[in-house]
Amino acid sequence: MPVVCVVDSKRHLRTFLCEEIGGLGFVTRPCADATELAGLLDGGADVVVSRVSGEASDAIDVLTLLHTRRFKGDILLVGADDTMERVQNCGRQFSLAMLAPLGTPYRAVELHERLYKFLQSRPTRRPRGAAANPVQVADALRQQRFDIYYQSKVDTRRLAICGTEVALALRPTTEPTGGRLFRPTQDDQADLAELSAFALSRSVQDVSACVDDLGRAELTLNVPVFGQPDRRLVELADALMADHSAMPRLLFQIRARDLLAHASEFASVLGTIRRSTIGVSLDDVDVGQLPRGVFEDIPIVELKVNRSSLPEHDGDRRKHGRCSRILELARRHNLRTVATGVDASAGFSQARDAGFDMVQGPLFGVPVPRDKLARVLLPRQSGAA
Repeated sequence: MPVVCVVDSKRHLRTFLCEEIGGLGFVTRPCADATELAGLLDGGADVVVSRVSGEASDAIDVLTLLHTRRFKGDILLVGADDTMERVQNCGRQFSLAMLAPLGTPYRAVELHERLYKFLQSRPTRRPRGAAANPVQVADALRQQRFDIYYQSKVDTRRLAICGTEVALALRPTTEPTGGRLFRPTQDDQADLAELSAFALSRSVQDVSACVDDLGRAELTLNVPVFGQPDRRLVELADALMADHSAMPRLLFQIRARDLLAHASEFASVLGTIRRSTIGVSLDDVDVGQLPRGVFEDIPIVELKVNRSSLPEHDGDRRKHGRCSRILELARRHNLRTVATGVDASAGFSQARDAGFDMVQGPLFGVPVPRDKLARVLLPRQSGAA
């Protein structure tokens, strides 16, 4: 994971920044000044966050240190002080990589945007000529190399966390795996069913442990179903929901193209769902390709559409038409709608104005591990504008 050093003389501010940045999936290292930062740099850092205040001497000391140490990462300055321009000029003179400054540490959305752009700009670190080897799911499960990460869904009107989605991460071995977040590519259905069961069991336990005794009826957990459906997965979900009474609602997340490829099998397996707290979330939806009668045969309660499908301007008739058909279908069948991949405030506004119920994406945080899940699911405002 990327490492971020947070430099601030005020403990409460650097604690706040570390919590927000840590919630995005970064490893954070707090320090009070350039002297403490010098010791942390020995362990490596990808980003240094420094607050500018007063005469800005502390921030300039930090930049001077980074110049001396030939720091190759990015620098994010925080503060609305009049001396910000002077500090930025200092960084430019040192030829340091400066991200656009942040006016106040308490604008979480802007902080997320800055660091997300940093993540996008990072080159893929893979030796030349080395290709990612195919992952053997059965071996990785046996070696316990899979970790579960969680990404939040946010209500577009209340700006509150209303659900979370499972993402799988594969801890690397000596062989390159092609990335941290994992997407299966092999066709061994038995292994994929076992992987789905692993994600289901672990995530239900994690979320149940974070939900208070009263429960949160609006909270949903999206768990991916890989490959063809398996009746044992429905039986496992039923048993888990019975054992974890605090678990609000579980959704099997299925790609629309997988549903199309195995429509009758999915209808046979998922049609046996009887609990009102278990449903189906259909991902990457295209209305024109959905088979007839799918909403009668399968308990679909949610439609997910990628951010790239949202219209970016009034003249984008094709995307306007596609979104209108999806939203109309959702209203007709009383389904929730989610716009995924939202990475900027403009995308959030487009999804909200179009009529989507929820949004999801880097703007509201990258997938977080289990130890940060409880803080993410706290009933607090997400900070979007």
